[in-house]
This record gives sequence, structure tokens and C-alpha cells, in this order.
Amino acid sequence: MSRFLSPLAQPRTYVETADLVLDLVVGVAWFSIFTTLLATGASLLITVVGLPLLTATLYLARAGAALERRRARVFLTTAIEELVRAPARGESLFQNLVSPFRDRTTWKELLYVWLVQHEHTSGQGRRAAGRIEPLA
Repeated sequence: MSRFLSPLAQPRTYVETADLVLDLVVGVAWFSIFTTLLATGASLLITVVGLPLLTATLYLARAGAALERRRARVFLTTAIEELVRAPARGESLFQNLVSPFRDRTTWKELLYVWLVQHEHTSGQGRRAAGRIEPLA
């Protein structure tokens, strides 16, 4: 019986529980935000507004991924290094608007905060990664 109750005395249990509860809120928020922004930006591509909106969405994905890396450092004590990006090419406004679309890292960050983070709301992704240990 003490083996079953021993995790309740460890602070790590409560920190990871808080992280999983926060994952629910953050995952649903990111999914809603990015689904709305991507759908709106893609449908407005035929106008002048679509490309800047999609560019802003990709920059928001970069910021969201940086926030998730910080959350992993704080809650899971996992060191995730900051990413290095290639500098933007070109001087024109159009080239600056298109430069996030050329960066593979930005696309990976978008997919993580949009889809993978939403998968983590159930906690299954982190359990599968071995970050939460079973009681047995």
C-alpha cells in the first residue's frame, strides 16, 4: 500500500499533474487559434490580406513553440535548446513576407503547436515518451 501512495508524497507528482492540466487548456487554445488563422489566411490568399495573415500565423507559431520549450524546462526539467534559423533572404516586402514559408523549422513548430500539442491534452503523448512513469 505504501508503494501505491508514495508518489503522493513526491512534489514531482503535483508538478506534472499541473503540467497536464495546463496542457489541456493550452492545447485547445493553440488548436483553436491556429485552425482559425490558417483557414482565414488561406481563404483570403486571393486578396491582399491573406499572405500577411499567414505570415503572422507562422511567426505566432514560432513564439508558441518557444513558449512550449520554456514550459518543458519549467515543468519537466527537460533542457530543449533554442533553434537557430537562417536569416531572411532579400530586402523587398514580398520576400520578407514569404521568408517564414521557406523555413522548415517554422513548419515543424507550427505542426507541433497546432496538432501535436492538441494530442497531448489527453496526456497520452507524454506517457508514450516515457516522461510519466507507471506506478507498477
